Amino acid sequence: MSKYEAIVQTKCGIFCEQQAVMNGSSFYATPDGGEVEVTEVSDESGVPSCGWPDKMDVGEVTHFLRFGRRVRKKGVKKTDERGRGWKKK
Repeated sequence: MSKYEAIVQTKCGIFCEQQAVMNGSSFYATPDGGEVEVTEVSDESGVPSCGWPDKMDVGEVTHFLRFGRRVRKKGVKKTDERGRGWKKK
C-alpha cells in the first residue's frame, strides 16, 4: 500500500432527534456510498445505554461529509459582514 492510499475505517453512527434539535447534527458516508444523518459517531457498535432516550443505531459510517442541522448558541449576537450587530429599523 502506498502512502497516498486512504485507509477507510468504519465506525458506528448514532442518531437522536432530541439531541439533533438541541446540539445539531452531521452527515456521514456509509460503506455502500450513501449518507446518513448522525448526532454521534462511536468506535463500538450498538447504542450506548446512557444518554438520550430516543437514540438509534443508523449503521456503519466511514467519513464525515458535511454539517447537518446547526443550532445558534444562546448569547451569541447576529452580526453583519463587518462584524457589527444588526440594528432594528
